[in-house]
Amino acid sequence: MKKLCIILLLLFAYFPAKEAPVENNHVKLVKKADFKQSFKYILSLEGWYANVEHDKGKETYAGISRFYYPFWQGWQYLDKYKWQHGGKIAWNTHIPDKMLDFYVQDFYLDIWVKEKWYDLNDQKVTNHTIDLRINGTPGVRIIKRTLNDLGWKLNVNNNMDSLTISYINKSNKYVYLRKLKQRREVFYYNIVKRDSTQKKFLSNWLSRSSI
Repeated sequence: MKKLCIILLLLFAYFPAKEAPVENNHVKLVKKADFKQSFKYILSLEGWYANVEHDKGKETYAGISRFYYPFWQGWQYLDKYKWQHGGKIAWNTHIPDKMLDFYVQDFYLDIWVKEKWYDLNDQKVTNHTIDLRINGTPGVRIIKRTLNDLGWKLNVNNNMDSLTISYINKSNKYVYLRKLKQRREVFYYNIVKRDSTQKKFLSNWLSRSSI
């Protein structure tokens, strides 16, 4: 029930800003980052089914890796579809299964709620930041290093917490996004430097980091 209430709140509500100015006896409302927009953005970049040679995530669906998330409940529906179609699924196939669609959205909504992405103020900043969180295993560490570049003092770990969200909101969005892009690019080039099999993914990674 609690999660259902949070879902409804995230999808439909406006959030009053802290210390919001009062105008004509009304509290000024500030729109926070919207899950639906970020979810749509992630899917536009991740696509649907993939099982590409040398991909560290191995078999993936909507950006969800079977290697990293073997117990995700969506796999049972994907495997059923695969069995029904001779054991093969074409690249970027969107499997027509409403339960599978539900578990994809639930996967990302769980991240959104647990890590409090709904507290971010700017949609573009949210989209680019959560994309890095999804796309790279050390994504949150890169986010924190970027914030430290801007003068904040964060312990660099892979825990997305309220303090990190707060510092993102307090940072100049244009400077933050530029610094984040630079760190993403260094991260991707270093992957290829260490492992030449990853070079075929580089152009896509770099396009995702563009702002």
